[in-house]
Amino acid sequence: MTSQLFDKIPAFDKSGMDSVMKNVSLVARTNQTVGTEMADYTKQSFEHGTATMRRSWPRRRPLRAPWKSRPSS
Repeated sequence: MTSQLFDKIPAFDKSGMDSVMKNVSLVARTNQTVGTEMADYTKQSFEHGTATMRRSWPRRRPLRAPWKSRPSS
């Protein structure tokens, strides 16, 4: 059985290696595209969320910190 495996090794020559390299290249390109699209979506989602928060809360800071008591007069 082991000798059969060694007999098939020469059949995996340049054309087989080219096929493997082409598939690895395709997978790498696909992963790069997915990563780029995820980064673009994340950036767009963050910008959209930031714009929504700015519209819904127009003040830049609260009048006073909620954990501090009001000054007594």
